[in-house]
Amino acid sequence: ACAGELESYSLKFLELKGKEISSIKALLPLDLVSFLPEGDDIRLQLSNLCATGPVLVRRRLLERILCNLPFPEGQEDYCSLRKKTALLGFHLVPGKGAAALALCEDSFIGLYEGTVILEPSEEYLLLAALLRLGAFVAQALGNASPAKEQVFSSLIRGNEKLSEEEREPLQAFLLWTFRTPQSARQIRAVLKDFSEEGKAAMARVLLTVVMADGAIGKEEVIQLEKLFTYIGLEKKRLPSDIAFLASAVQVPGGEAEGEKALLPIEREIIILRQEEFGQIQKILSGAGFHDENLPSPEEVP
Repeated sequence: ACAGELESYSLKFLELKGKEISSIKALLPLDLVSFLPEGDDIRLQLSNLCATGPVLVRRRLLERILCNLPFPEGQEDYCSLRKKTALLGFHLVPGKGAAALALCEDSFIGLYEGTVILEPSEEYLLLAALLRLGAFVAQALGNASPAKEQVFSSLIRGNEKLSEEEREPLQAFLLWTFRTPQSARQIRAVLKDFSEEGKAAMARVLLTVVMADGAIGKEEVIQLEKLFTYIGLEKKRLPSDIAFLASAVQVPGGEAEGEKALLPIEREIIILRQEEFGQIQKILSGAGFHDENLPSPEEVP
């Protein structure tokens, strides 16, 4: 039986006789490839990149690092990059969706060390959707600043409902979404068929992420009105919704100037969860914000 199983490898070896050793190594089962000396060297390089947590890397840099790792069938597409990094205990953002197909050699990719979340919690999925919406709105309003990004990063770190394993992919997802243009066409197409209640819920979600740092400027309001008009949301309620959210995130009277709470959005997420969780989940899952760009379970060797 063993001889029969090894025969195909023997025949393949004979066909490759005289060829480069890397071609022969590519015949190894995938779960053994990562134990080659090349795998150890590459793993060390990736570990150094992620020494302080998830990072962004250019696709061309990642390809250069991984090029010496043998891989069957000479695959050199993004799918092979994801599988190679997964073999070494690392994962990439985006996952397998349309965004991955659009990556060029200069594109940024999120890289983290850890695991793929096989059974994500509701909190994980909700936060992933909110991060994508946060990036979408911030880019649309021209304020995708490091400060705005830091608010969402702190939201991930301080969320006690997330497991430690869930934080790493979300941080990588945050880095990627804030530096990758998010399309308004997708959300407009989804909202087209939603009820007025559903649209009102989404309007409040978008406004909440805009005010994640507790403030909204006059120019942002103007841009937000234009955005709402484009994606088909009612803008006449904006003033009252802004006033409501502003009062919800006011700094307590006893707090000294400069000590404003870092995460007012946390309180608003609680409100949203209590009042409109069903509507939001329906909209966000329908829009596909969390499924195709997060690392996929199929990457696991």
